[in-house]
Order: sequence, then structure tokens, then C-alpha cells
Amino acid sequence: MNPLYLHYASAIYEVAIEDDQGVRYNNDLALVNLSFRKNPDYLKFLDSELIASDIRIASIDRVYGGRISPAVNGFLKILVRNKGIKHFGDIYKGFESLYDKQCHILRGKVFSPFPISDATLVRLEKAFSKKYRQNVVLEYVRDRHVIGGMKVQIEDRLFDYSLDTKIETIKERLLYGRKD
Repeated sequence: MNPLYLHYASAIYEVAIEDDQGVRYNNDLALVNLSFRKNPDYLKFLDSELIASDIRIASIDRVYGGRISPAVNGFLKILVRNKGIKHFGDIYKGFESLYDKQCHILRGKVFSPFPISDATLVRLEKAFSKKYRQNVVLEYVRDRHVIGGMKVQIEDRLFDYSLDTKIETIKERLLYGRKD
């Protein structure tokens, strides 16, 4: 990660710890990150040098005022002033990484060609939390290349529960006499 992004992430993380508001700041930053992902034009607006800085900064109060903590609101304004708002996604990832480490949270992804219900995602999180003996948070990612079943990636481990892999394993056993 770029050292500048890590510096910003560490700065807001330290403020969150000092204020004993880690959960709140994480939720606030996640909300802002989601809103930027859903509305990339707003992020472009905040980054635009064609619009006066005071107008862009005032819009932060109109959009997020009362919805996020004053510290996170101020942090967004600092990023706009310092021309760092376009890197918010990377800064948020850095914050999230620091927060997850403190809270013993592992993040992973579930790849599947079909939608997964919230109940199934929760069951998977519980099963992997038990396996890893810490909280596991999974994100669903649609992957049409997975044929039947799903794949779960947590850190550098891939758990493959897909039909295509099972078929390939059977094929290798039949052709080469391998016993996996």
C-alpha cells in the first residue's frame, strides 16, 4: 500500500482509538466507502479542482452531516483539501486492516455463480470462525466461472467446493490412479 494512504489510514485509526470509537468510525468509513462506490460521480465532484474547495467541502456536511461522526466528517474535509479524497477506497482498506487486526477479524470472499442467501453467508461465517478461532467476515462475489458450488478464499487459503474441481479430481483419479 502506498505510504501516504497508510499514513492517512493510521491517522484516522489513532483518532478512533483515542476517542474509543473504533466501531463507530469503522461503520462511518464503511458507509462513506459504500456511498462513493455507488455514486462515483460524487467522488469525482469532491476531487474536482474546477469547483471551489469551499463548495466541495460544504457538500460533505450536506451529504453526511449527522450521519457520521464529526471526526470522520472532518477527515473527509482534510482529504478534499489535501487532494487525497480520490484515494479514499485505499485509505479505507488500510483503516479496515488495522481495525480488523485489533478485533481479530479475518475477511474473505465467497465466489459462486449464483446468489447466496444471507442465512447461508452467516452459516459459512460461523463455520469458518470456528475453524479459524476468530471472527470471519465473508463477502459474496459473483463468479460465473465457478461451475456449481462455491469457492471460499480467506487470506491466502482457498477452499474449493465447486463441482468443476470435484469432477477434475475424479478424472485424475481415473486417468492416473491418484488417491488424493
